[in-house]
Amino acid sequence: MVLLLCAIYRRLTIPKSILNPLLMASWLGASAQMYESALVITAVYSAFCGHNLLASITLSMATAMQIQNAYFFIPICMMMRGRVFGKVFLFTFSLFMIGFIAFSQSKARSVSDYVMCTVGCQVLLHDLRPNVGLWWYLFVEMFEHFRPLFLAVFQLLPAAFIIPAAIRFRSEPLFLVWYVSSVLAVLKPYPTVGDIGLSIAFLGLHPRTVSALDKRLVKSIGFASLFVLYLLPINWYYWIIQGSGNSNFYYAATLAVNAIQMIVSVKVTEKHLHLMVRSWNPKLPKDDDENAKLFQQ
Repeated sequence: MVLLLCAIYRRLTIPKSILNPLLMASWLGASAQMYESALVITAVYSAFCGHNLLASITLSMATAMQIQNAYFFIPICMMMRGRVFGKVFLFTFSLFMIGFIAFSQSKARSVSDYVMCTVGCQVLLHDLRPNVGLWWYLFVEMFEHFRPLFLAVFQLLPAAFIIPAAIRFRSEPLFLVWYVSSVLAVLKPYPTVGDIGLSIAFLGLHPRTVSALDKRLVKSIGFASLFVLYLLPINWYYWIIQGSGNSNFYYAATLAVNAIQMIVSVKVTEKHLHLMVRSWNPKLPKDDDENAKLFQQ
């Protein structure tokens, strides 16, 4: 799997970031996330190379596994050369999506069982087992009559972040791919560490932006991430196995993980916008941060 993904990304110059420990942990743990990651990566590569049919097949398979992967449709569609190719991609994506759903439904007992076991569990959030996401603890503690309102709000949160970014980065779909993966790593109902690893892998597509980040910030985030990721299994063990801990300790660690992810998203997006401003206006002084911020707005 690793060698396949490295071969796929040879044209996109991502030699190391795809081998990050978080993404490899999902492979070693035999998680379904490794298949989602492989499908999304293949879809991005195929769209980048102009292979619309392969992109539509792999993205439809990833969406059938996790409905939130449909957000990758936006940057992948932006990579298509011309409106005709975009319409063809939309048609083939819809066709293969219907085909995969029909095939999967034929293996289930009924249509309702299939819907509740796939899309329904992700939308209605019936399974509240602890994970590295933000949803489970909030909905465990929430009063039942508030549940429909907050389900709708949480389901719309990724769109609230991704759609404005799609408008802003419409000329840079590869950066939008990373942005979508970063948002979904935080706001998916059932995220894993593999989702964070996937966003790190896509971040390797932008070495110029990464190299422009403050080195002290990068080191601080790295050490904080290692410390928090070390605490997650310990708190899980003491809470679930030993019974001497409680959910508050584990959820505090997940909050720290997602806070670090959000800080990375904000800082990388800010630095990328700053580099975009300088490419549009090379005469802008290097220390003129105020003018750069005004131009970004």
